[in-house]
Amino acid sequence: TKREEEPRNIRTSLNLLVLQTLRDAPSRPLSEKHWEKVWRTEFRDGGFYGDIIPELGFLSRKALLSHLAQAWEVPIVELSKDSIDIAFARRYLGEKFCKDSLAIPIAHDDTTKTVKLVMAYPHNPHIREKVYLRSGYVVKPYLALPAEIAFWVQEAFSSAQPA
Repeated sequence: TKREEEPRNIRTSLNLLVLQTLRDAPSRPLSEKHWEKVWRTEFRDGGFYGDIIPELGFLSRKALLSHLAQAWEVPIVELSKDSIDIAFARRYLGEKFCKDSLAIPIAHDDTTKTVKLVMAYPHNPHIREKVYLRSGYVVKPYLALPAEIAFWVQEAFSSAQPA
């Protein structure tokens, strides 16, 4: 079904965007041999290039985020248990949405009706639109790696008290 395909489509789109961003970077941080290993790993195990590249040691997490944040013009966020706006996440988004879209709120402003949303795919218009339709808040995107967001979504929802 369409709902079951959405996380895979996000992965495919995000992987293509990471590939394009790093291949278009003036410094070309990964060689063709690196990319071949990344592709083989993704084909064998699945996953996101944003997680595979640091795992294989081709770029540090910090260097990868720096390349992406600069190209995508989005700030990087270091997630922690205390940084998650779990009340907003529970009220408007839900665990499944956060998990599937690789997005989690860190703050919201009721006056300006904005929410700071940490995303693996910060310019995904579908995610931003869904957040707006569910909450009435405009998304201000921030960047983190997919595995980090997935970890903190799981951590935040499993440890949060029900609303």
